[in-house]
Amino acid sequence: MGHVPRRLYPRRIGIFILVSFGFSWLVAGYIFRTGGISGSSGAVDASLLTILLVAFMFGPALGHLVVRLLTSAEFSLEAAWLRPHCRKEWKWYVYAWFFPALLILPGVALFYALFPHHFDIAMEGIRGTLGPEASSALSPTSIAIVQILAALTIGPAINTFAAFGEEWGWRGFLVQHLLPYGQRVAVVGTGLVWGIWHWPIIAMGYNYGFDYAGSPWLGMLAMAWIAIFLGAILAWVTLQSGSVWPAAVGHGAFNAIAGYGILFATGDPNLLFGPLGTGLVVSLPVVLVGGLLLVRKSIAPAESTTTSGSGLEYPDFE
Repeated sequence: MGHVPRRLYPRRIGIFILVSFGFSWLVAGYIFRTGGISGSSGAVDASLLTILLVAFMFGPALGHLVVRLLTSAEFSLEAAWLRPHCRKEWKWYVYAWFFPALLILPGVALFYALFPHHFDIAMEGIRGTLGPEASSALSPTSIAIVQILAALTIGPAINTFAAFGEEWGWRGFLVQHLLPYGQRVAVVGTGLVWGIWHWPIIAMGYNYGFDYAGSPWLGMLAMAWIAIFLGAILAWVTLQSGSVWPAAVGHGAFNAIAGYGILFATGDPNLLFGPLGTGLVVSLPVVLVGGLLLVRKSIAPAESTTTSGSGLEYPDFE
């Protein structure tokens, strides 16, 4: 199982925060200077933007790596939470692969139940982007099935690589180094920092756009709120498995399914509420499950094995 520091290391945490935010926010600054993300003809080319956003996601991993290189922090697979434990902890990989769909799809259904005027069963919006031949050849049912199958199969597999850039930092480093404060503080604190780290791209319209009063500030607050509860679920699979890889899988699977609801959207819905997975309505099941984990006494095993082989008790929430 992964190694948890026995005491606080403020210097390590400081270096991690500085490098993680510094690198990612510099990438965000470049995106802004070259046209931004949303809504203007001067926005960054889509292919380049994808590359830059993946680079943005690797800021936390870079922060973790720099800490391991510049301090006395041990650098082994166990100490860095990199050993996969696939054979022993396989159930956490299965859970991480499928929990996003089990939570996001009910959230999408709830969003359209509350805002039925934004629901288009014919998917005219998405079919209009496919071209006349593809649009006539594919029925709405076919599109929905293909998309859900992709989100449950190839999507998580591809997205896990990019998600690792975040998870090796947030759940693989920061949660562990805040655990001396107790699990609840570690999980909530990491989630809050994770949400704030997103703010430069949220300010450019990522996830929430600009089509509502108070934008982009309400979107920035919503991202911090949701990150706390999604982060609690990802921290749970990390601490239970002793590895960062289930969290990377879960994060990748969340990113794969998060856009599913937009297939049925019409009439420019308010993205602050949905139908994307980061909307306040769509994410309600995530908030509920993450909140239930946070009110439990412990989301981690009572004991883990450190790299030296000695037993280590996790601090509980109290």
